[in-house]
Amino acid sequence: MFITKGRKSGRMDDLKQLYAHPWDKDDVSDLHKIVEVVQATALLGVSGTPQKACQALMKNNNRPIIFPMSNPTSQAECTAEQAFSWTENKCIFASGSPFPKLTIDDKEIVPSQGNNAYIFPGVALGIIASKSSRVTDGMFLLAAQVLFCFVLFSMY
Repeated sequence: MFITKGRKSGRMDDLKQLYAHPWDKDDVSDLHKIVEVVQATALLGVSGTPQKACQALMKNNNRPIIFPMSNPTSQAECTAEQAFSWTENKCIFASGSPFPKLTIDDKEIVPSQGNNAYIFPGVALGIIASKSSRVTDGMFLLAAQVLFCFVLFSMY
């Protein structure tokens, strides 16, 4: 599988296996070519300059998902302004770092920030309250799902 190439273990955990695909194509190290070949619709925390990759996402999705997650802001893979510009203002954007407000089509936009800081306090409280001796991936997954439900219900 392409995602495991270069990893010491050469494998990934079961949850990631659900989303991985066999890679029987030529070796491709150019991100925008990979986006084209796998027909990706989202780009999460990629390294480098993703302009061509963001533009390639537009071929696969009317509203490409772009999540540059690197911190601090100076290390982000792209800015909110770049992501919106590269996708003709159609992307769904959230970053690991805060970005300033933008004006797009005469509307003020506050770029979304997706950050695990919202999960950790609740997980920590749960660990203390339950006197857990281990913290599993499932605990974090459940915390994320519960947080999502709060966001979803607050929209209605």
